[in-house]
Amino acid sequence: METDYLVYTLGRKESNDIKVDLEKSNIELTFSPDIIINCAGVVHNHIHASTFNQSLIDRDRKISSGIFQLLKNYPPKLFLNISSVSVYGVDKGLSYNENTPINPKSGYAKCKVESESLFSTLEHTKVVNLRLPLILTERKVGNIHKLNEFVKKFGLILFTNKKGLKSVALSTDIAKNIENFIHKTGYIQFQIRRSYIRNFG
Repeated sequence: METDYLVYTLGRKESNDIKVDLEKSNIELTFSPDIIINCAGVVHNHIHASTFNQSLIDRDRKISSGIFQLLKNYPPKLFLNISSVSVYGVDKGLSYNENTPINPKSGYAKCKVESESLFSTLEHTKVVNLRLPLILTERKVGNIHKLNEFVKKFGLILFTNKKGLKSVALSTDIAKNIENFIHKTGYIQFQIRRSYIRNFG
């Protein structure tokens, strides 16, 4: 059974319903949300994703602390934390799951592990950590969007070189499973019903 939700966005950009910089400000709401979906964090750039840059790690930690304070002040029924498969420390392969040992090899992955642990200490909120690959949204920017347009136009292409295998989760699939997540807790390696897998190289 599908349920209609009134959705608000929160972030730094003017286009958000609630404009706030999570690194600098506390969040004040006029209502208590039933569900909070966390996509906040330092962008998955090449520095944060390949090194342990202390400045980026500190920024990421501040953002997670801001979200944590929001959850304590306005505890929702469900907190859906968008984490990353990078916590496993692997960059290829399809066989790992939520029971795979944690082995962060970058500041980005380290911060995801830390935020998962932080959010899981909440006492009055059901917490689900989704460890996902890259997420395809409606944003018309970046290489992920270019890949999506290519696949829609030309179809799926697999090359023989296995070094660049990439998987992309659709944000719409995540949204369609919100009701299922309400009945779960802990860590989930999301079973992607539709994904684009393509080798680059």
